[in-house]
Amino acid sequence: MGEYKEGYREFKGKEEFPSNVFYTTVALFIWLGIIHFLVLLVLFTVFFLPLTKSLIVFGMLFFFMFVPIDHHSKWGRSLSRYICKHACSYFPVTLHVADINAFQSDHSYIFGYEPHSVLPMGVVAPADLTGFMPLPKMKVLASSAIAFLKSRRGFLRIALEMGLPLVPVFCFGQSDLYKWWKPGGQLYLKFSRALKFTPIYFWGLFGSPLPYKQPMHVVVGRPIELKKNPQPTMEEVRGDKEVRTEQHASTKCHKHYTAAEHHNRQEYEVVSQRESSENDVRCLRGELQQVRDDCDRQESWVQALTAELDLKERQLTAANEKSTALAAELDLKEHQLTAANEKLKQICRPAKNTTKISTS
Repeated sequence: MGEYKEGYREFKGKEEFPSNVFYTTVALFIWLGIIHFLVLLVLFTVFFLPLTKSLIVFGMLFFFMFVPIDHHSKWGRSLSRYICKHACSYFPVTLHVADINAFQSDHSYIFGYEPHSVLPMGVVAPADLTGFMPLPKMKVLASSAIAFLKSRRGFLRIALEMGLPLVPVFCFGQSDLYKWWKPGGQLYLKFSRALKFTPIYFWGLFGSPLPYKQPMHVVVGRPIELKKNPQPTMEEVRGDKEVRTEQHASTKCHKHYTAAEHHNRQEYEVVSQRESSENDVRCLRGELQQVRDDCDRQESWVQALTAELDLKERQLTAANEKSTALAAELDLKEHQLTAANEKLKQICRPAKNTTKISTS
């Protein structure tokens, strides 16, 4: 957390809430997966379910739309805090507050958040559950502006009606979180005007609802004090004084962001290089481990072959010794046989001589 003069504060989500891929992915899928699930449910209901079941599904959806939300639910706040913190670490999100001393926790504020983009993901940074700005009475309103707040006056009207300070907020980098496509033509334009919003097809990482990991910088300006007017006219909303104040606040937001960006540009480059180097080291370590595993397998195979060769050698030695013993035994038997034949010849020879004398 950085500290600068005039009450400027900087909060870095990745440093404040160290996390890993698993927890950040789970948090974002809980947050964004529900939105995509409801869209798919509506499409499935419209195109595949019969009328009676479709009415039941839409009836349940409308019912849950008007069910009061318990803002003090411990389970709900714990889940929301989990999502906010891990989402800040995922992109990561850096919050720049122009003057932290200008905010009081017991006061109410209206935060005019720009731009809405596909989804206002950076709104998690100033949320009270994140803890950077513990303002429980804060109300965040996001619009689909492309430029600064000077082109949008809905924030100003609400702030005038409620008599609450208006806080200009701008998020840099939010437009890079998703890729999107929308059709053209007058029919689509008329359809969008009838719905009062522009339907688009968008996708994130690998075509999923998970947004791309792009750093975001959320800049919070100083509160703009406004006099309460329950029914402001368009002329009052468009008054030069308020517009100049709004433009001045936006300019201050941009100035603080530019200063912070200049201050941290080298740091982010170093962090990016460090992360790239860490990825390279992890890849090299993986390859080295694979080589080691291959060497271990080869060594085990060589050891097995060596053991088998030793066994064969021992068996061959034993067979040779047995063969030598058998050859010696065979020689002995041959000697014994030769001796027996000689003895037999000696026995048979006197018998023949006796036969010859008797004949004579």
